[in-house]
Amino acid sequence: EMVTFFARHLSLLEQMVRTINDLLSLRTFGTTRYRLELKKEERFAPFIDAVRKFNPFSSGREDALRQFIDDHRDEIINSEIESIPPILDYRNWYTYHLRMFTTDDEGIIIDRRTKSVGSGGEQAVPNYLTILTIAHFLFKGNEVKLSSLLFDEAFYGIDTGRRDQLLGFA
Repeated sequence: EMVTFFARHLSLLEQMVRTINDLLSLRTFGTTRYRLELKKEERFAPFIDAVRKFNPFSSGREDALRQFIDDHRDEIINSEIESIPPILDYRNWYTYHLRMFTTDDEGIIIDRRTKSVGSGGEQAVPNYLTILTIAHFLFKGNEVKLSSLLFDEAFYGIDTGRRDQLLGFA
């Protein structure tokens, strides 16, 4: 059951990223496009791969899972009561990057250095994309309808074209 739980969450996570990337692929913000990327954390790669390959009808597939659990037994046992051991928390298994594309086909990952490239409006777009994406996932599927999302001085300094693309993305 636990493996099925993990497999389901991995599938949902990947589906969510595909959904966001499908929406982002339809939009250009000025001359810039964005793409959300997931990268497996090396520490969790064996576990992720074992969950993906698990087949309840094949006895050999559970060996990799058993080995991972055995290797991290102390960490799992010594975690706080009523908490998820960090090693088993699927939210820790990936790093997330927002990649920015302009004329460079490979794009650049937005980090502290690249975040300050461009005008104030250009710098604000990734922040709005992140907030809108989080709002989408927080409220989609939880039977909570988000009727409004409030921003203080929304889209200040963002040109009309980028603002319209952000509103369309929203």
